[in-house]
Amino acid sequence: MGSTQGRSAGGRGLLLTGRAVVIVVTIAVLAGLGTAFVIHQRAGSAIAANSIDDALFADDPNLRSTTAAPGSPGSDAPAGPGTSAGGTHTGSPASSGSPAPSVSPEDAAAKPAENILILGLDTRGGADGGVGPGTSQSDVMMLVHVYAGHRQISVLSIPRDTYVTAPSCLLWNNATGKVSDTLFTSQYSSWKITNAYSVGGPQCTVKAIQELTGLRVDRLVAIQFNGFKAIVDALGGVTMTFASPVIDANQGAVIPKAGVQTIDGEQALKLVRSRIVQGDSRGDLGRIDRQRLLVLAMLKKMTSTGLLADPGRLDSVMQTFAQNSTSANLDVDQLLSLATSLSGGAKIDFVTLPTKQDPKSEGLDMVASKADPLLDALAQDRVPSN
Repeated sequence: MGSTQGRSAGGRGLLLTGRAVVIVVTIAVLAGLGTAFVIHQRAGSAIAANSIDDALFADDPNLRSTTAAPGSPGSDAPAGPGTSAGGTHTGSPASSGSPAPSVSPEDAAAKPAENILILGLDTRGGADGGVGPGTSQSDVMMLVHVYAGHRQISVLSIPRDTYVTAPSCLLWNNATGKVSDTLFTSQYSSWKITNAYSVGGPQCTVKAIQELTGLRVDRLVAIQFNGFKAIVDALGGVTMTFASPVIDANQGAVIPKAGVQTIDGEQALKLVRSRIVQGDSRGDLGRIDRQRLLVLAMLKKMTSTGLLADPGRLDSVMQTFAQNSTSANLDVDQLLSLATSLSGGAKIDFVTLPTKQDPKSEGLDMVASKADPLLDALAQDRVPSN
C-alpha cells in the first residue's frame, strides 16, 4: 500500500457560515432571563466532575520548534545548519505552508494558537472496567489546531493503526478514570497508537501523540463511542450526505441508501465504527473520512440557530456532552469561545497524517518526508500546503 495523505473532499474550504450575531443576541436574551447563568453553571459543574489532572505535558522534549527553520517559508533567517528546540523533532528545512489569516497583535494575544486533542473511545465486550490492555482503545484521534485569533482551524487525523514507540506508562483504570502507581512497560519496542489509551489512558495517549507528531497538546476531550450516540440523539439527529450506501461487514447496512438524510445516534455510533465497508478498500483511512463528516455535521448542528435559540435543548446538549466526556484543561468559557469562532465563519481544513503500510504487519508507519513539513507548519501556526 502506498503512502497516504489527503484532505477530505471539499475539506480545504469548509465554512461554518456566520451565525455569530444570533449567538450574541441569544446569549443576551438568556442572560436577561438568568437562564444562561444556570446553563453555564450546570455545564461547568459536569465538565469539572469529569476532568482529569496531569494528562498534559507542556515541557515534553519531543515538541517541535514553534519557529520556522532557516530558509523555510515563514522565516527571515538565512538557510544554514541549526537545531530546533523540539527535542527529537529537528524540523524540516523546507517545510511548506502559508501564514494563517492575518490577525491583530491584540487578537493573537487574547486568542493564542492552541491544539485540542479529541479522542473517540471504543469500549466493547463489557470492558468498561479494569486496568490494562483491552479495556478501551482510542479509535478516533483528531488533533485540532486552532490558529492564533481563532479564525481558522486545521484538523489532523491520526490513523489508529499508526506505529509508535511503545511508551512506559502508569496503568489506567477505565472504570475509575484514575491512573495507578503501577508502571506498564510493553514487551514490544513499538505498538499501534490506539493501544496507548487501553494501557495508560489519556496521559499515555498524549505522551504517544506528542512523541509521534511533535505537537503540544494544550487541551483534551475524550468521548466514549456511546457518548457520540447520546450527543447525536440530544441534537435531534444530524444531517449528512452520502455518495453511496454504507454497508459494513460486521454491522450490516449502516446507511442503507445514498443521498441526504438525517441519522440518529445509533446510526452515528455504527458509522464511526464502520471499517470494512463494501466498495471502500481504504479500511481505517476510509473510516477516518466518515468520522470527519460526522464530526462536521455535529459541529454544524451544535452551532445552529435553532439549537442556540432553544434554552432547553441547549442545556440538554451541553449536559449530555459534559456527562459523556472526559477533559483536561477545558472549561465552559473555552467551549463557548470555540463555538463562537465556528459559528462566526471559521474556516476548517481536514488533513490526515501521511502513512504507508508497514512491510511486516497490518499496521501503518508515518512517512516522515511528507509528515514533517505538515507538522512543522502546524507547530509554527502556519496553514499546511496541499
